[in-house]
Amino acid sequence: MSLPLMPVVSALVALTPSRWRAIVFCSVLGSASGAAVLTYAFEILSLPVLNARMPERMGSRHWQHLVDWVAQSGWWILAGIAASPIAQTPVLALAAMLEMPLGQVFLAVAVGKTLKYSLIAQITQVVVTEAASFSDADRYRKPAEDDRH
Repeated sequence: MSLPLMPVVSALVALTPSRWRAIVFCSVLGSASGAAVLTYAFEILSLPVLNARMPERMGSRHWQHLVDWVAQSGWWILAGIAASPIAQTPVLALAAMLEMPLGQVFLAVAVGKTLKYSLIAQITQVVVTEAASFSDADRYRKPAEDDRH
């Protein structure tokens, strides 16, 4: 089960707009840590099965091409997917099977989620601030004597 954090980040920033940086930091730290742990679990569980069932596949030219591709571009792709609304679990599974270093997984997800959550927090903060400036009390107040003439 995964929990989409965008609505949580938005709600928390709407409740306490001045603490948006701390909210983003904690959300990014949790997301990146969870991604690294999930990647590690996939690595522990999937690599022995792949080696046992398809030992020739792990040494094939195509597999090596995938490993090289992830080594060159995997970090940027994972960061981009972390910043987008696309589900990142399948990419984390692939990163685990291709033995992408966990530090790179953590860093890529942290960078992508920082961009995503910072943007969401900033938009939420602006909307909440603007909404507060248009209070109903000001909109429907009775005009003063000076305003009527």
